[in-house]
Amino acid sequence: MEDNKIYLRKILLDTMDTYIKDVIGDEDAINDWLALGVPDESDDDMLTSIAEDTEDFVRITRFFGELLNNYE
Repeated sequence: MEDNKIYLRKILLDTMDTYIKDVIGDEDAINDWLALGVPDESDDDMLTSIAEDTEDFVRITRFFGELLNNYE
């Protein structure tokens, strides 16, 4: 996969993680995110691994959307 695509996916994953934790801030949403989204304390290697796996990346981005859609 193209390096730029991986880089952009990593930024998106990190931004989604920050948004759930710092903007939504709901404990239930955060717990769901940690279980089904980006694992807690993910480092650069973990984000790269997720970004390189299209199926995993799409699953996590869809889950992010579901969390936002269900958040009141």
